[in-house]
Amino acid sequence: MRPYKPYIPQSVGEIIEQLEWMGYHTPTFEDPSFDELYPGRDLKVVFYELREGLNVNRKALGEGRYLKAIEVTDRMRAYFESHPDDGVGQASEGTKLIEEMTDLLKGRMQKPEKGASPFMSP
Repeated sequence: MRPYKPYIPQSVGEIIEQLEWMGYHTPTFEDPSFDELYPGRDLKVVFYELREGLNVNRKALGEGRYLKAIEVTDRMRAYFESHPDDGVGQASEGTKLIEEMTDLLKGRMQKPEKGASPFMSP
């Protein structure tokens, strides 16, 4: 077996894909089928990947969204660390935070400019 080498998302789209994966693997972020080939991916590694992905994409996100994303990431990690026994897919507060982060990255939480459609992403 090869040890797992963390993958750092290189685009905002890849961060969103990681959040989707995280949503399916709450609360421990372990994937038994993946762990057979690459042991070592756990909550600590997943949040390292997420945080570093945000750092790589800081400019693309803009400073305001970046800082909000870091804040949501910290709350999300704290929640999952303190609730490791919530059933898979049932970690409702953690799942809400994943959804909040996804919406933030997609630009859905920004107020539209005057006259702009609220349904258009930046």
